Amino acid sequence: PIRHGLTVPNGTLGGGAPRYGVYRARTGCVAVAALEPHFEARLYKELGLPAGADPSPRFLERTADEWERWAQERDLPIVTVNELSVAG
Repeated sequence: PIRHGLTVPNGTLGGGAPRYGVYRARTGCVAVAALEPHFEARLYKELGLPAGADPSPRFLERTADEWERWAQERDLPIVTVNELSVAG
């Protein structure tokens, strides 16, 4: 990942891809890792968003635990983050 620039600030693994990141929920935070094309497509379909859209506003609609259960029902890579210091 480092050699191919994936971890730079705007790289896929460095926060440049909305399908891979940590998002605030109504309470808590969730980590999203929908890097594979089938996960990414399903994520956006299930969220009702166009591909590549910022999902931040949607994640504020439920708690982190609710999102994790929602994702498990849909076989999506979203989990609750138990401890995290998020700036902003």
